[in-house]
Parts: sequence; structure tokens; C-alpha cells
Amino acid sequence: MSKKKRLLNKKIKQDEQIKPHTQPKDKSPVVHQRNKIEHYLTILHRELTEKQKKFIELALDKKVKLLLVSGPAGSTKTYLSVLAALLLMNEKKVI
Repeated sequence: MSKKKRLLNKKIKQDEQIKPHTQPKDKSPVVHQRNKIEHYLTILHRELTEKQKKFIELALDKKVKLLLVSGPAGSTKTYLSVLAALLLMNEKKVI
């Protein structure tokens, strides 16, 4: 090992002895929480088909962990998802 490398390694070891290892400060942005919602959230309710009612039933089922929906544009996928989310929020099952 060259003399230059030995001196560099020696300096690094001295620096490690002087400075104890500390955790770097958390630089994550602070996200302020909103107050809890005290009232019920609603959207315009529409008549649902049997399949749509089955989707809502599945979405509200405690045993179901993930529900994937596919279909053509205009088949109320987003509406049903938002409706299910609002129903869960109103029942205090999610925050």
C-alpha cells in the first residue's frame, strides 16, 4: 500500500474516532393532518343494477382486501369506487 493511501486511511480512522456515528436528520416534508370530518359525505345516488349492487356489497365486505374493476368507459367504475369509499368513511371503517 502506498504511503498516500496509508495516510488517507489513518486520517479516516481518526475522523471516525472523533465523530461518533449519528443518524442523519430526517429531511421528509412535514404533512399537516386535517381535522376529522364530523358530518356524512355523500354524492348523488343513482339506481344501481344487480352487478353494481354486488360490487358495493363486495367492496364493503370485511374479508375482501383488494377489488379490481375493469370495463368499458362509462360503466360507472369510478362512481362505484367513490361511493364505496364514502360508505366506508361514513361507517368509520377507514380514516
